[in-house]
Amino acid sequence: MKVKTKAILFFGGMFLLLMFAYLWGYNTDNKLKASGVTTIGRIDKIEELPKWSYLHMSYYIGDKRYISYQNGLHTGISNKDIGKFYEVRYLPESPEIVRGNYSK
Repeated sequence: MKVKTKAILFFGGMFLLLMFAYLWGYNTDNKLKASGVTTIGRIDKIEELPKWSYLHMSYYIGDKRYISYQNGLHTGISNKDIGKFYEVRYLPESPEIVRGNYSK
């Protein structure tokens, strides 16, 4: 009985943690669509690992330079796109949260 209780508490905690992360990401994406501000960003580096890749980008908001990265597989982006400029949306209250539009 003791093992079942610990297992239920462990998996219940993991489920709550995953639900919180999913809802936070969903809420952030909705905020970006509704009240995101558009600027121009440049891809500085693409770091390709066996199962995922990182896109390192830099962009300016006012006079301040921000450097961020996006995690995920972007199939349309390759090493020849390093140095190109793309449309980037960010939240004014949290400029570190960005999403790039790599189709334009």
